[in-house]
Amino acid sequence: DVVDEKQPWVYLNCGHVHGYHNWGNKEERDGKDRECPMCRSVGPYVPLWLGCEAGFYVDAGPPTHAFSPCGHVCSEKTTAYWSQIPLPHGTHTFHAACPFCAHQLAGEQGYIRLIFQGPLD
Repeated sequence: DVVDEKQPWVYLNCGHVHGYHNWGNKEERDGKDRECPMCRSVGPYVPLWLGCEAGFYVDAGPPTHAFSPCGHVCSEKTTAYWSQIPLPHGTHTFHAACPFCAHQLAGEQGYIRLIFQGPLD
């Protein structure tokens, strides 16, 4: 996956979507966390990727949510469904994972609602 200059990025703690920028790093946290310019929450900043496997979708809803921490985007019902499905991990454990990349989900729900800013009317 190659990130280009027009790809949207999201702050996983708040859901605000922005274009990529190289400021707001929090060096005391190993440079992995960033401060959201909209709400000032600090957390991971990851690129958004559209989940392209139609078989994993449970509805035809708009892409309003993303899995955390991978950033795969799909509908609210799809993220809610897959965040409740425990998948095998190793030989003795199960955990919820993104159906598109198999990353273990993180955070309270395992997904976030995306907040897009558009031009003011």
